[in-house]
Amino acid sequence: MIRRESGQAAVELVALTPVLALAVLVFAQLALAFRAELAAERAAGRAQAAVALGLPGMPAARDGAPAGTRVEVRSGELELDVPSGLPLPLPQLARVHLSRRLAS
Repeated sequence: MIRRESGQAAVELVALTPVLALAVLVFAQLALAFRAELAAERAAGRAQAAVALGLPGMPAARDGAPAGTRVEVRSGELELDVPSGLPLPLPQLARVHLSRRLAS
């Protein structure tokens, strides 16, 4: 007796669709977190260059950072908190935190 398998591919596709969608979201979030990390590094570099030239580092870091970035300077330590843009599916990657020592 031969079994009919005409709908098996559709059932398998429906079963795999949520897994594939989650994989795409995770990959997108990793890419956005990497982009936020690069933006934070660039902003920190601008702040360090400004301090080396005798200028205030905080405005330079703000100018080089994306919108929504929290910039703080505490006792010579620059702290950047950059949003990555996608809070789900990995909430720990929703923001990238970077801390750099500014030259005195």
